[in-house]
Amino acid sequence: MTIALLTDGFYPFTLGGIQKHSYYLAKYWAKQNHKVHVYHPNQYYKDELKTYFNSEELQNISFIHVAHPSSIRFFGHYIYNSYCYSKALYQALQQNTYDAIYAQGFTSWYFLKKKPFDKKIVTNLHGIEMYQKAIDVKNKLQHYLLRLAAKPIIHNSNKQISLGGKLTDLLYQYGAKLHSVYNVPNAISPEWLKPNLTASSDLLALKGLRRFIFIGRYERRKGIEEINTVLQQLINEAQSFECHFIGPIPENKKVQGCNGTKEEALNTVKDSNLCTIKPLNRYTIIYHGSITDQQKIQQLLTESDILLCPSYSEGMPTVILEAMACQCAIIATDVGASGELVNENNGWLINGDNIVSGLKKAMMEAININNEILEQKKEYSFNKVKTKYTWDIVAKKTLEIIKIRI
Repeated sequence: MTIALLTDGFYPFTLGGIQKHSYYLAKYWAKQNHKVHVYHPNQYYKDELKTYFNSEELQNISFIHVAHPSSIRFFGHYIYNSYCYSKALYQALQQNTYDAIYAQGFTSWYFLKKKPFDKKIVTNLHGIEMYQKAIDVKNKLQHYLLRLAAKPIIHNSNKQISLGGKLTDLLYQYGAKLHSVYNVPNAISPEWLKPNLTASSDLLALKGLRRFIFIGRYERRKGIEEINTVLQQLINEAQSFECHFIGPIPENKKVQGCNGTKEEALNTVKDSNLCTIKPLNRYTIIYHGSITDQQKIQQLLTESDILLCPSYSEGMPTVILEAMACQCAIIATDVGASGELVNENNGWLINGDNIVSGLKKAMMEAININNEILEQKKEYSFNKVKTKYTWDIVAKKTLEIIKIRI
């Protein structure tokens, strides 16, 4: 089978969840001996590809550069340029014949007007955050603009991928054709499953503190303000805990007075008083900044107990899958497809209508939970991700849907 993979960027040349999703689809389809033509806007050097693909994979993958149109900045310029890019992809595709076309994000927008392409295309809008809860007026306006592109794709797709959970309901609610939506989850690569690192249970016994972790850039919908509010409440109530942040968090979005470093944390095993307001509690809050090295992220996750993901909107967060692979329990908002990953067996699923209250309750339970019960939750996380959410499994499932005739 020969597949055209339409992308608006390709990992590692563009960083992001959809871009990494495209990378793994191409990689695992090539492993399964299918021909993949990756359409992308990235400039790159061919030698760089050898770092991310082996020689057998590269025999099955072709990279076709299509420049992403740019315009002067105006209200809605991103949406306009997305349409123009979809049209440019359509024109580039005329030179080849494909068994199927897999279109990420808004790349299918122009194609769905044309026959016979509409029968060959499988679309994936991923998290469809534009149809989830808006945080403020600015966010509502952003959602409105993004819906201009999402709406025709949802309405006109004959086969479209949902990451599952509430996202499937949203697609049908906003006009997807009957029986056009197929549930395929997000995934992680198998190397996440066996990090040869210090066991988190050993660290727990050593430090005697619950260790929470947040991973991600600052974005209002990610719930960092809500985490900060709860952390301050826990500090004021003399609770003992650790909380680590990985990602570029602005100074004004950090808990004030808590600017510990990784090195300081390692020297406070017996006395974790990096920033103490009350003498009865022991807590550490550490901001690591951006980390791109996978082994370092695995190390920090494996040394942690609970991942925090209190977002207002999500798809199926890769960070939850990665944390589960490193045997973390999870606290997450019940949005998008998070409910497919998190339940009482491996964590706490909180109501998105009152995140602060739900997060506080869940973190308090996590702090006070019996160690043995927490270890059971962490083990459940690992087993669940291992059996259902690796790329070898998900790439095959995606191919099965591509092959369905309509």
